[in-house]
Amino acid sequence: MSAIELILTQAKFIAQQCPQPSDSSLERAIDGSLSGIVTYIKLDNGEYQTLSRYEHDIWVFPASKGTKAYKASALKLNFTTISDIQMKRMAKWVVWNKMKEGLAVSSLRKDFETFEWVF
Repeated sequence: MSAIELILTQAKFIAQQCPQPSDSSLERAIDGSLSGIVTYIKLDNGEYQTLSRYEHDIWVFPASKGTKAYKASALKLNFTTISDIQMKRMAKWVVWNKMKEGLAVSSLRKDFETFEWVF
């Protein structure tokens, strides 16, 4: 995906957002068909830059979600470290669901690290 493809108008951004957590989106997460934008930044010109999509195995969070002391690597979640596909899907679901509840990146990392530790 090129940098140009990552910049979206508001209409395209809304159309590509990952759906809100629900029973049907959980089913899609479990079967691997859930997709959409999970992290982004809004640009000064009103357009949106996509940082991460649900279907990708590395999610990057904007610097605004961390603290000044956060390293860039702390703003990434790497789901490739979970080899079991079903557990990876569940880890993504749990992190995404918690993210929608407003949890900070540091809290999301703790949930993610639980899955890494188990698998």
